[in-house]
Amino acid sequence: MLRLFASEKEPFSFGDVISRYDAPRPCTAAQLESRNSMSSVASSRYTRSSRDSMSSKRSSVTSYSSISSNGSSLDIVPTLTKTPWELDRYKRHTIARRTRPIGLLPPHFFQKLPREIYDCILQQLQSVHFDDTPQACPSCYLRDVRNLALTSRAWDKAARQHMYRNIWIVTDDAHYELRKVKVKSTGRLKLLRRTLRERSVLAKYVQELKLSDVYQLYRSASPAGKSDIVDLVASIVMACPNLERISGFNIPYDYNFDRLSHALSTRRNLKERVWILETPKKLEDAPEYEKGSEVYSPYTDPTEIFFQQSDNWFALETIVLHAQNPGRMSFRSFIATFRKLPSLKNLFLSNFSSEEFNDRTLQALPALHSLRLQELHGVTDKGLLRFATSDAAKTLRSLTLIDLEIMLLSVISKFLYNIPELRRFTLVQDGSPGLLPGAAAPSPVFQSKSLQFLHWDILVPGTANEDLASSIEAGAFPSLRKIRAPSDHDGLLQDLCRPLAQISYPSDHQVVKRTRAPMASETHYLRSLTAARLAAQARIEDARRRPGLKVVVEEDGIIQHVYTIRAYMGMVGSQIEYSLEPDIRGSENAVIGIPDLLKVQIRAEDRRMRPVAGSGACWHPLRRRHVPVRLSEFF
Repeated sequence: MLRLFASEKEPFSFGDVISRYDAPRPCTAAQLESRNSMSSVASSRYTRSSRDSMSSKRSSVTSYSSISSNGSSLDIVPTLTKTPWELDRYKRHTIARRTRPIGLLPPHFFQKLPREIYDCILQQLQSVHFDDTPQACPSCYLRDVRNLALTSRAWDKAARQHMYRNIWIVTDDAHYELRKVKVKSTGRLKLLRRTLRERSVLAKYVQELKLSDVYQLYRSASPAGKSDIVDLVASIVMACPNLERISGFNIPYDYNFDRLSHALSTRRNLKERVWILETPKKLEDAPEYEKGSEVYSPYTDPTEIFFQQSDNWFALETIVLHAQNPGRMSFRSFIATFRKLPSLKNLFLSNFSSEEFNDRTLQALPALHSLRLQELHGVTDKGLLRFATSDAAKTLRSLTLIDLEIMLLSVISKFLYNIPELRRFTLVQDGSPGLLPGAAAPSPVFQSKSLQFLHWDILVPGTANEDLASSIEAGAFPSLRKIRAPSDHDGLLQDLCRPLAQISYPSDHQVVKRTRAPMASETHYLRSLTAARLAAQARIEDARRRPGLKVVVEEDGIIQHVYTIRAYMGMVGSQIEYSLEPDIRGSENAVIGIPDLLKVQIRAEDRRMRPVAGSGACWHPLRRRHVPVRLSEFF
């Protein structure tokens, strides 16, 4: 508060204050009179009671109503009025709440997400890296999963389980630069074994081991190095109690004891097993106490040694049996093995002699979802016809018959007609089946209400292609969506499918020039996808040269224009796709086989840095990538 003091006894007036600050200025009489009036107002203000002074302190601004234009006098006595903000001072105001920006979630929101959300994100990440990506890199995929695991504890739990569920074992980079393979390149295998042994919780997550790189290392190693690699892989298998499958590491089995076969025989959750059977050079000797005895010993019987391996495989769903050197299996070996596998759904039998697998063995097969029979010389048309009408065949969804040389069309017709849930059917052989002499062909010859995919490859031309084409044209395959016919020499099946503008690849002509494959009339008897694509493309181009439709424009009976629309190969409105793509990208054979399983697909790349961002980008020196073949591709 500003206090004013006057000299001696007289109070210091407001006019004196003004005169002190404005002393140098000359004042007129009118100005002095105005100042005196203002001083009287000020003096009366300071002589009010304490109550009036307190009320005057609350007002911060004094408003004068009006002042005369010449400033000589006040027309209205000034009064104190409150400003708008003073009037609103005692009003009730609402408390302004802070609103969070839209789109930002609190951190605890992610901690409460269900595990399924994390699993879906990780599954999508795996699809981005591997599905239909020619430049898939396991190292980059594992790097991304590891980065997610470092984000938070919730991500760590989900990513760790996902990372150890399917383990990609990539060998050392230096392995590809060494002239001689050394066992020290298996350092990552040893590190993984130590981790799984020390942390049993992580070992329980493991369901699949992908060992494509290890298999290439095994093939290049010495005999002693091969034994060390097999023992190392077996020790990893023994550390994984819930293991379901091994991908990319399919070594032959010679009926002798090896640690890997023994380790796999102890895994109760195993779902896939590949047997590449070969004739042993020498069987292991029997125990000392049984030598010289005439009593039967299971240690020297290859049959007993084989089917004892499947004692604990109650969850096995897929089994592949291929004989590199036929002669060791028997009827008892197959039947005893199948009876020990209650969950068996997919079966692949290949290259067994007539003494090992025949019609009798075929009738003893259990009910399956997928069956593939290849190069079984003991299977006859009579046995196949009987099996087609059995209860075991009614549950089939996929049937593949390769190099069985079926002679009767009735066998194929029975399979297609009697299996109600058949969705995929594959037939590959050289000879064309026909009818018995004097037998009448039904109409249509083939029919199936459930078939969706048909691979039809009969090398030598015959009546079978014509019968199939007439059956499709008659509507006997209402669910059929794709046909793959490499030996469609006359284009009968291609003409029933949707028209295509291009079916050959630009590299097909280069392949023919490089391999010097015959492309004239000999092409009709050549089983080659490249030749089949070029022949199909030639039929498409020949159809374009022919006029298919003419449009005539007339005005007053006078022809003004004539437009010619070229013909095409195929049937507009057909739901069937004509395909000549192989099961494995880049393969010359349409159907995947055992050589593709043993020779892991290699994607060769140079070792330059590829600084490409985005999906499939690698920021490390590129390696040769070995892609394992999935067993589901065989059915």
